[in-house]
Amino acid sequence: MNNDELFRAGQISKLYGYKGELITNIDSDLINEFPEGEPVFIQIEGKPVPYFFKIIHINPDGKIRIKIDGVDSEVDARKFLKSNIYFRKTLLKKDSTASQFDSIINFKVIDKQLSEIGFVEDYSILTYQTILHVRWNKKEILIPYVDSIIEKIDTENKILYINAPEGLIELYL
Repeated sequence: MNNDELFRAGQISKLYGYKGELITNIDSDLINEFPEGEPVFIQIEGKPVPYFFKIIHINPDGKIRIKIDGVDSEVDARKFLKSNIYFRKTLLKKDSTASQFDSIINFKVIDKQLSEIGFVEDYSILTYQTILHVRWNKKEILIPYVDSIIEKIDTENKILYINAPEGLIELYL
């Protein structure tokens, strides 16, 4: 499986118990659309490796507890911590939230006051809003994806124009 055929669906954030269960931040809308029997892909040594899993529990805060087939202990599960989880792009509906944000990865970000501030490196879909992870040099800037900040998306030139509130970007620099 080629990385171009995948999109980042979330990340494994922590262990749960001692039987190999893991907590993820996969968007619950994506999980509800995910067909049973379809593998997820986890990046291992730079390559996407397919794994099958089952959903154990969806928490009210949006975190999802999963169990990966063949991972039966805390020791086995630990190697997956902080790993990104990928789904096949063919599973995305064209109008899905993840599809929308996946399409702006690597867009240049230009702020109205500060000019170029970096590139969209990643995003986190949280319960109440989405956060863009913008990389500038070796620093990460977190920008809420809300109408009051996002001014324009230029898909042709791959530029995201924003008007960040005063002081937001300076917090990270």
